Amino acid sequence: MSNLQEATKVAQELGYTVSTTKAGAIEFKRPSGHPFYLIKDTPEAFNSAIATMREETTRGNNMDVASKIASTATIVQGQWIRSVNSGAPSWYRHDEVSISGIKIGTIQYRKGSRTDSTTCFQNSCVRGADIKWLITQAIGKGLIQVPNGMPIQSSSKSKMKISLSKSQWKDIGKQAGWTIPTTTKLASNQIIQGYTYDVMKTAIKSVIEQYGGPAQVVEKYKKSDLSPTRMLWDLWNEANQNLRYDDSHPAFASGHWTRSHPHNPNFNIYSDPNVKDANILTALRSICTSFGLLNKDMSFA
Repeated sequence: MSNLQEATKVAQELGYTVSTTKAGAIEFKRPSGHPFYLIKDTPEAFNSAIATMREETTRGNNMDVASKIASTATIVQGQWIRSVNSGAPSWYRHDEVSISGIKIGTIQYRKGSRTDSTTCFQNSCVRGADIKWLITQAIGKGLIQVPNGMPIQSSSKSKMKISLSKSQWKDIGKQAGWTIPTTTKLASNQIIQGYTYDVMKTAIKSVIEQYGGPAQVVEKYKKSDLSPTRMLWDLWNEANQNLRYDDSHPAFASGHWTRSHPHNPNFNIYSDPNVKDANILTALRSICTSFGLLNKDMSFA
């Protein structure tokens, strides 16, 4: 069997059409994809074409499945939080995306002179609100439950099991580093405690020290005629950025954000549905009071 015959056989098995252009190049095309072309008739070129077709088919199958699963996704909108992290005031919002009750990622919105959105799965992010991309990432990590009758392939061509209980989903989440809630829903004025509180406190302390200490931070906000609550959310916004994103994040890589605390891949307070913004604010008030930024009546110290 010649190289072309072998490549044509694989192409037909995978749903490709094979034709020759007027310029003499060999065209391979999927009905739902872009064509690619071979100019050199060598074994290496045809092997590369076969590998490309198989990879495109796997990716295409995953996207087809992602399209169907996307209709079952649950998106919980976060609250808009005002910040002046880079000078100009902006508003931020984190929306949680879940499948079968387990969070798989977030869509983050920033509203300033224009509105930008970013979709994040673990430590990877892409521009725009792209739920299909988010689901394909979860599929690739083996975290997504695929309904019966929907074939799915990973890059290793292994088959994925399709029935998981809620407790199994939680086990997967823990292994992936998600914050899995084990307590009942917090009251709106109830403070976050334990490990989560300690991580928040350490990260906020690093941000405060980066700006020269409590006195310098308070003075900055007094001079700018900004409220204590604004100060709390700005400090938390920077601390949270340091905790959630590593140095490969475009904002850190470009120098737009400055690292003051090590990345913590196991921390994401927004993955816990029992924790609301009011609970975070209560914790921020406690933390910043302990550092001497606020008085007990929540005024500037």
